[in-house]
Amino acid sequence: YGWMAQGILQGEPESYAPNGYPLFLALILSTVPATAIVPVIQSLNVIWATATVGLTYAIARTLDRQPVASLAAMIVAVYPHQINYTRFLLTEVPTTFLLMLSLYGILVSTRKASHLWSVGAGVAIGLALLLRTALAPVAAGIGLLATRMGSIRAVAVPYGIGLVVILGAHSLAVATGHLASSSNLHVNL
Repeated sequence: YGWMAQGILQGEPESYAPNGYPLFLALILSTVPATAIVPVIQSLNVIWATATVGLTYAIARTLDRQPVASLAAMIVAVYPHQINYTRFLLTEVPTTFLLMLSLYGILVSTRKASHLWSVGAGVAIGLALLLRTALAPVAAGIGLLATRMGSIRAVAVPYGIGLVVILGAHSLAVATGHLASSSNLHVNL
C-alpha cells in the first residue's frame, strides 16, 4: 500500500490493489512526516476498532434489548482479530468500521425516516468498497435491507445516492489519471 500511496503523491499512480487504502495513506503522508505514519495509523485503528464496538452495541440495541447489545459489544471488544489487527497497516479495521457505520445508518434512517442517515450509510459503504472491493455483495445486501425496512424513496434511494457519489468520484479520479485502476481485481480483495 505504501508504494501505491507514494505514487499517488508523486502524480504517478500505480495500482495493484483497490485505491481506497493507498489514497488514505497518501492523505496521511501529506500531513505527517513519513516516520510518524505507523503510530498515526495504529492510533486511528484503535479509534476505529473502539468505535466499531460502540456501533455493534448501537446496532444490537436498535434491534434487541440491552442484555443482547451488551453481550454483542463485549464479544467484539475481546475478539482476538479485532484487537490484533489494530497494529497493522491494513484495510480490515477501517473497513469493518465503515461497514458497521453503514448498517447503523440504515437502521437509524428507517427508524427516523432520515434521508441524511441513508445518504451517510451509502457514503460509508462506498468508502468501504474502495478499501475492499469484495464487499460489493454486502453493499447490495444493505441496499436490499434498506428497501425491506423502509420505503424505497425514503431510504434506499438516498443510500444509493451516497454510494454513487463515492464510486462516481473514484471513477472520475481514475478517468482523469489521478488514480489508477486496480490491476489485481478478483484476487482476495
